Amino acid sequence: MSRLRVIALALVAVLLVGVVSAEARSKHPKAPTKAKVTKLLVAQYTQESKTYSSVRESYKLTKLVRAHSRKGNHWADGTPANKKTYVFPIKAKGVYVKCYSDGSAERQTIRGNYVFFRDEFGDWTFRIKAEDRSPQPGSDRIPSCPL
Repeated sequence: MSRLRVIALALVAVLLVGVVSAEARSKHPKAPTKAKVTKLLVAQYTQESKTYSSVRESYKLTKLVRAHSRKGNHWADGTPANKKTYVFPIKAKGVYVKCYSDGSAERQTIRGNYVFFRDEFGDWTFRIKAEDRSPQPGSDRIPSCPL
């Protein structure tokens, strides 16, 4: 084989590797938007008001911190098994208010660590890694319902 032909084949191989790696990078999914994170957390924390007409709830996201995405683990993160899934760790803080029909109300600050990812069907979902509510239930009464 001539020297020129070897150099040409090596150049083609390098170019193909560059194209493949560029395609792999472009398939890395984008993180969920703040609106999507808020929508999912509101749905998580305001479920009771959909079941009971005597309860009104609200959840307002006040702080959102994102970490670098990483490959998820189905045991630790709840991602689909046997599928490469990227998770997006998020630390969030929000204010949760629950009002009852008798006029009483409760307010809590919820701080949580979550991992957001796309499920098998391409929909955004998340898992709660850690959660802290303050003040604790029972000592979180407020004078009137702000809703």
